[in-house]
Amino acid sequence: MKRVIVFFIGMMLLITECYAINYREKARKLKFSNGEILEEYVVNQIKMGEIYSLNENNPYFDKALLYKLKYETDRDICWLLRKSKTILPENIGEINWNIENKKFLVASNENIIVKIATIKNEGYVESEEIAVIDKKTDTVIPEEILESVSEFYKMAKNNNYPESEKFDEDMLKKSLTQVVHYKSGRVQLISGSFFVQKYMHDRSYIKDIDKDLEDMNKKLDENLEELTLKSMIDEAGKIEYLILAEKLNKNITDGEKKQIEKLEKKATKVFNKLTEKLRNAMKKDYDKLEGK
Repeated sequence: MKRVIVFFIGMMLLITECYAINYREKARKLKFSNGEILEEYVVNQIKMGEIYSLNENNPYFDKALLYKLKYETDRDICWLLRKSKTILPENIGEINWNIENKKFLVASNENIIVKIATIKNEGYVESEEIAVIDKKTDTVIPEEILESVSEFYKMAKNNNYPESEKFDEDMLKKSLTQVVHYKSGRVQLISGSFFVQKYMHDRSYIKDIDKDLEDMNKKLDENLEELTLKSMIDEAGKIEYLILAEKLNKNITDGEKKQIEKLEKKATKVFNKLTEKLRNAMKKDYDKLEGK
């Protein structure tokens, strides 16, 4: 008798599990009323959730800055995105699909959970009861935040934004279109997508760069308008390439290497200062437009 009961329970569990699997597979293919497939929506929400979780303090998730970024030049957008040091994960890993309390379709990866309630069997998702949860903090990420993250992500991809490295050196190297050297080994000409080109004399520019950074730092202590700060991006871009040119010299000495390292640290501080002041000026201008 016990064997029969155990067999019966086992069969019921198997049938229930088969039903759940079948239901999950059907549910993933359902559509919202706008035609978007549920599975595609979930994958996107998990990705946006991961971007927010990894970059929670990213200032560009602010709607004011996002609005302002839409009207900036490609050059300014590239600069601001590079300096944001945003991590954009492309591989979100395996997604697990489950049914919870016979009401929620739950999709999750290692870091994010998406819960969707009341899925109808009429070929589309009717419910607006959707939650995106950060596993790390066990909190729901607000919908308006996810919308801002999505807008930022599209802007970043449209501007070919990759993850920035220390001093953006790897990115700058990838952006180079031409490097010409003198016979001495020093760089004669350097050009790239972030800065048109720079002809250089056959000498060290380390002292020049240091002075340019000092001058820029002092200028940033003034009460500068947004347009002035934007014009300084060109100057900052030139300095970045000058530092890179020094590093690309073929006969660089140990003493020069140490000097360049100091320049990189100084440049990072000054450029962060420029970026922060520009962000604040952009938000101030947005507030004026909004009548605040």
